[in-house]
Amino acid sequence: TRLAAVDCAYVYLKADKSERQPPSGDFKALEFSKLYQEIAGTVDFIAHNPDELQALLAAIERLKANDADIFVQQIERKQDSVVVKVKAPEEFDKQEIYRQVKEEFDNQLKQLAHEHQQKLLMQECDYLKRENMLKDKNQDLLADLLKTVAKPPTIINENTMTDNSRHQSITNSPISQSAVNLGDNSTVSNSVQQLPESHGELKALLEQLQALIHTSPLKHSDKQDALQETQKIATAAQDRNEENDGVVRKALRYFKGLAGELEEATETAAKIGAVVGSIGAVFGL
Repeated sequence: TRLAAVDCAYVYLKADKSERQPPSGDFKALEFSKLYQEIAGTVDFIAHNPDELQALLAAIERLKANDADIFVQQIERKQDSVVVKVKAPEEFDKQEIYRQVKEEFDNQLKQLAHEHQQKLLMQECDYLKRENMLKDKNQDLLADLLKTVAKPPTIINENTMTDNSRHQSITNSPISQSAVNLGDNSTVSNSVQQLPESHGELKALLEQLQALIHTSPLKHSDKQDALQETQKIATAAQDRNEENDGVVRKALRYFKGLAGELEEATETAAKIGAVVGSIGAVFGL
């Protein structure tokens, strides 16, 4: 469309004679031609979403890189879409320009979809990799815990044991020489086992604590002290009151300090700390 030297006073942009241009008065000489020749001399494309707009602009840049004499003259929003006006020399065949841009646009859109798919696959692989690493770590922790509690302490019943058999049972028990006689010849294991069934969780935690004390690199005397504190917790649990809760608090503080002293056995210290924390939660401390 050639609008050079067109004599026009004004135009209506809508059929109902609304939106007059100019709103008042008339166009000056050649003003109409200059204003509307640029609009008539473009090839227009519509992008309905961000991906299509990205592909369309990439297609135009690709054709420009191949010596096509075109450029984006205007981008404007039309409701939910975007109109891209492409300018080319007047002697160019607009249908051929449209065909070339559209063909390259389709190629760019396919490539963009492929890149999105590859990105999603990479994200899925990263997610599965993290899940497997977490699963392996949890399985290793569970295996370590099962090794620790696989051999529960031997229950010693003093009423049916002789002095000789008592000595032999203590020697062969999982806590070895650390299961020493305390108070009135009662053992830590016996105190723990005397807890009622309602204290099943606490009983299991105290048994774990005994096993950890046994396997720790503590000196024999320190293991005896640790077992004494364990028995205090078991005894206090049988009669909950303010005084006994105070005994438990002191015992828990003792074990927290003990875990801090195991500088060369960080894994054992961490396990003792975890069990002691769980015992405190049982007492609500």
